Amino acid sequence: WNGLSLAPVTGSTRWLSAGRFRQAENAVRLYKELKPLRPGLVRLEGIYRVLVEDTPANRKALTQRNIRWVAHR
Repeated sequence: WNGLSLAPVTGSTRWLSAGRFRQAENAVRLYKELKPLRPGLVRLEGIYRVLVEDTPANRKALTQRNIRWVAHR
């Protein structure tokens, strides 16, 4: 789908939501920008969310890119 494929996630990983979009294309654009951080893409209630694993390094990387994030539980 749009050049993306799904991969399974295991364990009790905590996630940060780096963006939420109604348009899939916008979510894909952010996903591709964050690819070095190994992002995830989910669709909940018609909203696409771009997630990254909640680690100190990822928090720092998002902040350096001026991307606001919230904890996704």
